[in-house]
Amino acid sequence: MVKNGVIIGDGAMGTMLQSLDLPLGTVPEQWNLDEPDVIRSIHTQYIEAGAQVIETNTFGGNAVKLKDCAEDVVFKMNAAGAKLAKSAALTAAQKVLVAGSIGPTGELFAPWGSLRFQDAVVAFTNQAAALATGGADFLLIETMMDLQEARAAYLGARSAGLPVVVQLTFQENGRTLMGTPPSVVREVFKALGAMGVGANCGTGPKAMFNVLKDMAGSKSGGVSAFPNAGLPIVEDGEERYPMQPDAFAVWAEKLAVAGADLIGGCCGTTPAHIQMVKTNFKKQGFLTDLTTWLKLKQKVKVHKSAFLAGRTRLFAVEKSRLAQQLRNWGSIADVSVGSLSQSVQLSGNNLRPVVLEIPKGVSEAEIIQKTNELQMVDLPMVFAAETVLGLETALTYYCGRAGVLIPDDQREKDFTITARTLGALPIYL
Repeated sequence: MVKNGVIIGDGAMGTMLQSLDLPLGTVPEQWNLDEPDVIRSIHTQYIEAGAQVIETNTFGGNAVKLKDCAEDVVFKMNAAGAKLAKSAALTAAQKVLVAGSIGPTGELFAPWGSLRFQDAVVAFTNQAAALATGGADFLLIETMMDLQEARAAYLGARSAGLPVVVQLTFQENGRTLMGTPPSVVREVFKALGAMGVGANCGTGPKAMFNVLKDMAGSKSGGVSAFPNAGLPIVEDGEERYPMQPDAFAVWAEKLAVAGADLIGGCCGTTPAHIQMVKTNFKKQGFLTDLTTWLKLKQKVKVHKSAFLAGRTRLFAVEKSRLAQQLRNWGSIADVSVGSLSQSVQLSGNNLRPVVLEIPKGVSEAEIIQKTNELQMVDLPMVFAAETVLGLETALTYYCGRAGVLIPDDQREKDFTITARTLGALPIYL
């Protein structure tokens, strides 16, 4: 059974552009400026096929990925992409929403790579601002393989004042490339206040089924699914996606039953795939209208579940026993990733939350460095900061969902607001 109905997204933009012989080396976003009629036509084809949500042609439109383009040109590409999608939506016979597409940078984040978290946040902030200027109705972060990059994208995107949906890409083992399971994605982004979470790309719909079931296990609303048309195969030296529209539509029904309330397609999908999904959903009575879908999304409250999360696992918190469970590990300035890793090995599955103090004298740079290193350790973390600035820095850079010890003094209100704004779990002892 499908509880609240489903709306239909569009299919792949890249697949359509490749079929139109996008020149090798040309970034797809450039066609928002050079070939606007082509881009608008693709949007129109998806709308006519039944899409109620269309994505802008801005997947790679962040300044990190487009480092060879001037900043003002990057802005124009994104704004133009949103305007083209909006113009197609406004001329449609039915109501259509425009999702501003925000994809990954293509770079590894510290501590594994050289890209600084704050630089990525700036790039995503600027992209989101351009998409909002162009008329996007909400922002869709997609194809993220790294939880930390998805967090950077979210923190940048929400500054535009639009609702945000976050989709990560999962492998056939049910985890992202960096080892994050769907349950952690759900908890981290619902705690941050995302309008929705979901999965896209990576695999075909069959492998996505269990991912969606796990992700939709939350009581906080449905999830989104944009699978590929199967796994790619190589024939005659060319890569193609083998799943035909009828088979794709059958699996789309299963994803709806698993809990997806927004279903479209990624690599290899075309208007024919979306049209078949619409036909099947209509036959099954799955479809709902955008007004109803938006009302349901607006009812979703900021998540307040008693969970902490590292990059690769969730930790349930027993509030009645929390004071006894906490382990004080001293100042964040003195913490050793090696000693924390050893603690994980010795504790097995009986992991207790670690309290890290953030004294007033620890510099912002040192907090950032140490918090980045904490990504390498899967322990439930709780921060006990002396200042709001120190707390804000640690929570911004922490990859997961940390707890925050809320002081019982004049700082209580500011600490609570900071914790909830950055998706942390306020802890009152």
